[in-house]
Amino acid sequence: MADLLHVIGEALEAYWVSPLSLSVLAVCVASIGTLLYVFVTNAQNPKLRVSLLTGLYALSIFFWAFVGASFVLCVSQARMVAYARNGVSFAVFGAVVGGLAASAIISPCSSGGTGTPQS
Repeated sequence: MADLLHVIGEALEAYWVSPLSLSVLAVCVASIGTLLYVFVTNAQNPKLRVSLLTGLYALSIFFWAFVGASFVLCVSQARMVAYARNGVSFAVFGAVVGGLAASAIISPCSSGGTGTPQS
């Protein structure tokens, strides 16, 4: 049991200090910051603000789905992530795909841009 926890700890460490996963997080945070700045500075344009909020909503769904999928992949595939040559790359790819899929399913952008669910 202690060996498994050690492997999971190494996988989490290898994943969260890798430049690839940190790059995805940095791009997300920078994009969220940019959307918030444009939202705050355009108080007189409600149509733009709604579009910005929709993008911010989709991006925040992606961000949290990426973080959650990262933890799930690191724990479930701990040996691969910790020790395989491309383990972190595969885990980041899987987390990005999972985040995009969750964002596409949950976000109102997936309903044709109308903000209402398709029937």
